[in-house]
Amino acid sequence: MHDWDDANAVLQLRAIPEVMAAAARFARHWGYELHGYTARYAVPHSSQRPGFLELGNFSPEWLGKHSARRLTDEDTATREHEDPRVQHVRLGLPISAWTTSGRIGYTRTDIEQRARALLCRARDFGMRGGITVPLHSSSVDWAMMTFATQRPCDLRDLAPGLAPTLLFASCLQVSMGRLNGAATHAPTLTPREREVLHWAAIGKTSWEISMILLISERTVNFHLINAARRLQVKGRGPACARALALGIISL
Repeated sequence: MHDWDDANAVLQLRAIPEVMAAAARFARHWGYELHGYTARYAVPHSSQRPGFLELGNFSPEWLGKHSARRLTDEDTATREHEDPRVQHVRLGLPISAWTTSGRIGYTRTDIEQRARALLCRARDFGMRGGITVPLHSSSVDWAMMTFATQRPCDLRDLAPGLAPTLLFASCLQVSMGRLNGAATHAPTLTPREREVLHWAAIGKTSWEISMILLISERTVNFHLINAARRLQVKGRGPACARALALGIISL
């Protein structure tokens, strides 16, 4: 199945188990044996929306060591503050590839240093590398999607999966927010913002969009940034996914 078809399909799902089944299929397609979704919701502990949600097929032993779900509320804030993955997400940093040999792409040096002990423990649990996607929406304090492989790899091996994984995980976050009761009212975008998002959603680069619309590349990026801000997400992929889910744009 085409990468866009995977992402578009997850937007239409009507139950969380269906969303995670789609995540499992996506993981298998890209050669990830392990996958997981983790989020702390902005509205804590209600019957419809738990304060902390963690789903996927990582082992209970790994989750027992690294999951805020198994901590008391008093301990959770401290644990999240110390977790380099949560720090990466909260700083608004981009999708990151990593290996348990100690290599991490697209993060800050201080976070990479703090993550080394975590990567060593991940190797003890059979992981060799993977991709972690920071996810943003108005319904969460922080969220991320992780895909991991048990096969030896380096950052170059993981690079081809960055773009499709970002698109898929961004669409998954939209569905998870909707299914957990997040508000789905559509913000108002300008006609130009909708136009730029439309072309971005079908894979055009900023330069290509500038040629199509006869505007500068800088202006294209300006509209993308404004659209993401109005949609309360960070980045081009999440903005396209949310705009599609809300019916603001179509393909």
